[in-house]
Amino acid sequence: MKKINYILTLLLLAVGVNWAKADDQTLALGNYDDLTAYDWDENQTYQGSWWMVAPTQLQVKHTGAQIIYTKEQLASMKGKEIKGISFKYYNLAAFQAYPRTINVWVKEIDSDAFDYDDKAGRYKFYEYEDATVAIAGYEYEGELYNYAGGNGELELTFDQPLNYSGDKNLLMALTFEGENTCNVLDFNFFYNPDMKKKAMSYFSDRYTFGDYAETEDWPYLNDDCVNSLEQPVTRFFYTEADGIVDITTGNKTTVNADGKAYNLAGQRVGKSYKGITIQNGKKFVR
Repeated sequence: MKKINYILTLLLLAVGVNWAKADDQTLALGNYDDLTAYDWDENQTYQGSWWMVAPTQLQVKHTGAQIIYTKEQLASMKGKEIKGISFKYYNLAAFQAYPRTINVWVKEIDSDAFDYDDKAGRYKFYEYEDATVAIAGYEYEGELYNYAGGNGELELTFDQPLNYSGDKNLLMALTFEGENTCNVLDFNFFYNPDMKKKAMSYFSDRYTFGDYAETEDWPYLNDDCVNSLEQPVTRFFYTEADGIVDITTGNKTTVNADGKAYNLAGQRVGKSYKGITIQNGKKFVR
């Protein structure tokens, strides 16, 4: 069955399947839909990192990343609801599943770049404890297996749509936590070479990005961080806003919910399920 799924996935990628729902609009950054582009020629559409690139990688237990998207990039989403985000990656050797728990926060900010402290000689992460929780405790397991050996896509659907004012830049903070690690070259995310110094990543086997944010070293980068990364190749999913949840005033609760979705019968369902679901004590219609 896994072999069949793998073949079907490659066929779908080859014809450029649009994973968005019919009523969604999309904003692609970095020639997202060009699936033919990656090899070792830097003149190709995509470029990638050999060893570390935002938003995550599988060689360590804990990864955190912050990415800045400018209001100019996101102009078409002004006043709309952001429903989710996906990243394009090139899979070098992810031949088995590496489960991860994912949390995502979003925050509108004035700055369009990461601050650099001349005295300390280091870049700094942004504080994000007051950011809106976009995804709380989403757990994936085995989803990346089907992409082994080819280009892939990591799609993250927000727990609920979030209104984006479009008046400021958008900061996105993500964490990926898991005990299983890959000791060989794994998938690397494509980046946009025209958007330099728009992403930074943290990686460690010792403690999480959240734990690091509680240390006296925060928010400065340390040896477990990579600075000055290019912005990942990204696609946003969005729709017309209903004015219910705004990024600047939305859910600021801590991410201690499990993020799992259930149908009305109490059965656990996946993200492809259609109908009414209950997630973190709230009802959603998919």
